[in-house]
Amino acid sequence: MNQALMLYNWRCFRQRSFELPTSSFALIDTNGAGKSSLLSAFYSLYTGNSWPGVKLQQNMTNGQNYFGVLTAEPDWSFSGQISTIGRLRSRYSQPERLRETWPVIFTYSPDDNYWLKQARNIKLQGLDHLLSKINPEFLALVTSLDKYVRAKQKILKLKQFADIRMVIVITKSIADLSLKIWEIRNGFLMYLNDAMGGFSKWIDSDLKDWSVSYEISDIQGIRRRYEYVKPDIEISEAAIQRLWEKEKIIGKVMFGAQRDDFRIESHGMRAKDSLSRGENRLLTLYIKFLTQKKVVEMNSNSRIWWLLDDVYNELDGEREDILHSRILGAAEYYIYSGTQLPKTPISHYSIADLSI
Repeated sequence: MNQALMLYNWRCFRQRSFELPTSSFALIDTNGAGKSSLLSAFYSLYTGNSWPGVKLQQNMTNGQNYFGVLTAEPDWSFSGQISTIGRLRSRYSQPERLRETWPVIFTYSPDDNYWLKQARNIKLQGLDHLLSKINPEFLALVTSLDKYVRAKQKILKLKQFADIRMVIVITKSIADLSLKIWEIRNGFLMYLNDAMGGFSKWIDSDLKDWSVSYEISDIQGIRRRYEYVKPDIEISEAAIQRLWEKEKIIGKVMFGAQRDDFRIESHGMRAKDSLSRGENRLLTLYIKFLTQKKVVEMNSNSRIWWLLDDVYNELDGEREDILHSRILGAAEYYIYSGTQLPKTPISHYSIADLSI
């Protein structure tokens, strides 16, 4: 039985219905036909979130004040509405009877080519998105941390009029959440570091011996490698007050897991600077492949799905084979979009073929 979707004011679709096959397939059509729009709607229907890196409001058709992604199931939908004060509020519901078998969905889009070249906060967002697939509770920690950091940033605007007692309470909350986040991030990055030898086999390059380093901020607001900072963190009131004096001068929060950074490099050369765009694409896929392995290791019953947008651009035959045999071969279901078919045989459809 095919999966039916009804889209209203979703990106390029004002009102359109589709039936998607339940076996893996390629969505092949011209640029601008709506391939990315359909993939993102399918993703949002299964996750209740916007496609990674895309703000929720960007999904709404220009000039409209609501959107909807619906199914024939009355309790399965994703929708949004602009309120009277101009804020977009979303609502998501999923069938209770299906939650135990809900898939873990991985994505790929052309923007992922530049993930490791992005600013530190964007890199962290991508890392945290992957970590949430391994640990569903992880994003709640990050969200709570963000709340306290924003609260402290507001107090910073008061500077000399701020209540130091409130500063101490908030900074301790930032520290408590950061310690938990640091432990989870470091565990994954060390797992990635130990597995980077496998990446050398995926690319034809003179660069070998890949390693991963992780940096966090100490209580003085100085970012250093994780292994040098964590054992020495002192969250005393005196240390917080010294930090606060520095933060008042600089004008921003200087301590917490929101300031983390990580690097992937070979003999001091960073991947983002030394690899080609196609190789960076393969590195991102490798990191997601390792995340997928970790998800399955933790729960062998996990259902792995992939949604890939225009992934075959700049992948040669050997790398295409890696994608299919190593990554998609372990997935239960996948959809990829593009303007032309890859060499690997697979059922394929156009936007018109899937429309009902």
